[in-house]
Amino acid sequence: MKWEPRVQEILNTFAAQHPDWVADDTGPRMRLNTLFVEQVVFEFGSTYGMKSAGSGRPLSTETLARQDPGGRLIGWAWENKHNGEVDQFPESEDITGQIFSAVTPVNHLGAPKQPGGIVPGNSPISDGSVEKKLDLILANQSAIAERLAKIESQLARQEGLLAQPTNQDGLSALLKQADDNNERRYLDLVAHFDHLPIR
Repeated sequence: MKWEPRVQEILNTFAAQHPDWVADDTGPRMRLNTLFVEQVVFEFGSTYGMKSAGSGRPLSTETLARQDPGGRLIGWAWENKHNGEVDQFPESEDITGQIFSAVTPVNHLGAPKQPGGIVPGNSPISDGSVEKKLDLILANQSAIAERLAKIESQLARQEGLLAQPTNQDGLSALLKQADDNNERRYLDLVAHFDHLPIR
């Protein structure tokens, strides 16, 4: 199992910054591995770290380790040629039985955390809940699209009515009818007040 492209990018970045550290396993390569692992832990989470071969043994200078949910310990050794070059997409090894060492996350590269907490080397496992949520979102989008279409249709009809040329004769007739109605109301009120008794 190979790690994610972003993990390789992190390693290559630090190796390019400190090329003389890669081949020197007396201490500088440990500094390089520490920078590398701290960045991976920052971006991908605390299941990543370093490892030692056993209790009381020194930490590996060229290995990224990961604790799997099933209890296995996985490791990627990234400097196997001993020629000053880092490996590109090394295969993982099951190193269960060796000692995992947690690492404090540090963002040396100013990078964002990886979205969704995707674990390098693992494909996301779905229990169907993601698909159900996606179906619900799509259904809601369809309903919203239908409602928007109805609103747009109503607006188009209203705009069409407003855009029609005004019938001047019809408007004059409506205004005359409103005046007639107002005059009738006025006369009714006057007649009503004429019949009220005066105290």
